Amino acid sequence: MPNPSKSVLSNTMEKTQSLYSHSKDSHGLSHLSSAKKAAIRLIEIGPRITLQLIKIEEGVDSGAVLYHCWQARSFDQLVQDDVLRQRREQARAARRAACEAARAKNLASKEAHKAACLEGMRKAGHLPVRMVSV
Repeated sequence: MPNPSKSVLSNTMEKTQSLYSHSKDSHGLSHLSSAKKAAIRLIEIGPRITLQLIKIEEGVDSGAVLYHCWQARSFDQLVQDDVLRQRREQARAARRAACEAARAKNLASKEAHKAACLEGMRKAGHLPVRMVSV
């Protein structure tokens, strides 16, 4: 009685060889004529993302909003925003100028205090008296 496992195995091998020769002919894999196996390395390059434009702004976080996908603005609103932005900039410039003036005043006060202290130390004899040239 013939062994059925040998016939199944030989049938499977014949099918595999015929598929291999067919794929080699149809895909141009003639350079793999002696090879029975080929190594394929798969590299995962991560998920893909889709970007959507939401906002276009003039400058970096300081200018007018030119486009926003969630808001539709009329010309009057744009003008109001521009006026508001100019007022904010003027207030910022005024605060900066006041701060610089206070800083200059404090520096002058410190210099006057230092000069007065040095003069008092000279009068007390702790420092040599200045020589005034004529």
